[in-house]
Amino acid sequence: MSDERRERLKRLMDLRAKELSHRVADLDSARSTETSAEQELQQAQTRKMAAIAERDERSKRDLTAADWSQAEGWLASLAQRELVIEVQRQQAALAVLEARTRVAVAKTEQEKIQVLIRRAVDEARKLQSQNERKLDDELGARASLRKSHVG
Repeated sequence: MSDERRERLKRLMDLRAKELSHRVADLDSARSTETSAEQELQQAQTRKMAAIAERDERSKRDLTAADWSQAEGWLASLAQRELVIEVQRQQAALAVLEARTRVAVAKTEQEKIQVLIRRAVDEARKLQSQNERKLDDELGARASLRKSHVG
């Protein structure tokens, strides 16, 4: 394999390794965002359930219509917030899926370069082996000619 081709493949391999590293970092970031969104969703659900329990407990005592209305408004706002967080969690999950795909593509591209490098190395070894056999054949033929001229 020529030095120029070897150098180009090495540079390409380095680029693919950097790209894969960036893609993995992006995936880690997306996973972190997804985890945060899941935790926030759990907290929102817990707050809503606590508010429902508190409203129900207060309703057993003397809860006025105005207080009931206020509690319902609070629950509606909590439910709305939970919905927004669920959408964010879904978007984060989608981002993780997309990041995984980009990591897989980057790995595939890196593996393609590795295959090219292996093929180039194998080709160089094969060519070197052929050249060595040719040289051995030529040396053998010359030695044979010398023996026949000397004898």
